[in-house]
Amino acid sequence: MQKVSIIIINYNDKLRIKRAIDSALNQTWSNKEVILVDDGSDEETRALYEEYDFFNGTFKLVQLERDDKNARTPSRARNEGFKVSTGEYVCFLDSDNYFDKTFVEEMMKPCKPVTFCNWEIIGIQKYNVEIEKVWDMSKPVLHNYLQFTHLDHQCILVKRDLLTQLNGDNLPYDVRFPRSQDCDLLVGLMMLTEDWELVPKKLFTFEKHEEAQMKQYASIHGKTLWTLKRGLNIQWLSGLIAKDAMLMLSFYKAIKDFTTSKEWKEDFEKSEFKMFIEQHGKILKGERCEDA
Repeated sequence: MQKVSIIIINYNDKLRIKRAIDSALNQTWSNKEVILVDDGSDEETRALYEEYDFFNGTFKLVQLERDDKNARTPSRARNEGFKVSTGEYVCFLDSDNYFDKTFVEEMMKPCKPVTFCNWEIIGIQKYNVEIEKVWDMSKPVLHNYLQFTHLDHQCILVKRDLLTQLNGDNLPYDVRFPRSQDCDLLVGLMMLTEDWELVPKKLFTFEKHEEAQMKQYASIHGKTLWTLKRGLNIQWLSGLIAKDAMLMLSFYKAIKDFTTSKEWKEDFEKSEFKMFIEQHGKILKGERCEDA
């Protein structure tokens, strides 16, 4: 039986963190470790952890301090958890969400490099996401991810060695992403392997806090940003921006982030699509572009 690492991150979520922890500890898959990364929470939040046993070998606490506030991001917290994890397979969970108790057991059955499942949305909106009813399962996962339903990085189970190949530091998440870091991780995995398998069962629950339009904007912005970063499928992107006002707005915002941020300068200068990005940036800003 292969070992699975479940990495949970938390920052001052007093209401839901115990629900997330319990959903991980109560997994029916016996060979597991749960790693809780506290990202500089206050003392009241930390006190909630006292009822748990962190010395039994299967539950670890990684405590990050708040003296480095500017560097504190979900990506950094997940990477810190990954550093101490030892499982052959890895999954990630945020404090406000939770797994079905059979999540790991069901996801390990296909024995694939990447397995993903259906999920439910609760909170300000309530509905079920059934991937097989939305995606064209005969086509590659990357095609479906670009064209259709957003896939959450918490409803996947991944072989460890794939996660070490995504960035130059052998860590899964690019810490330069303040948001939409899951988009970068997912598309990176899709570029590494098309050997994904869907478990068509509802095994993950996501609690939605944002309005749908804002969540959609963030998703489009994230997809656009990593498209620029990885030089991926630019024709697909250019073909859609003229048809969707929100996509156009998000594309302009992503171009600005990618071309002006010092964190992205090296990626931009190395990009084969630098001219494309500059041309479309001018178009969206209403400037004359003779080469476009």
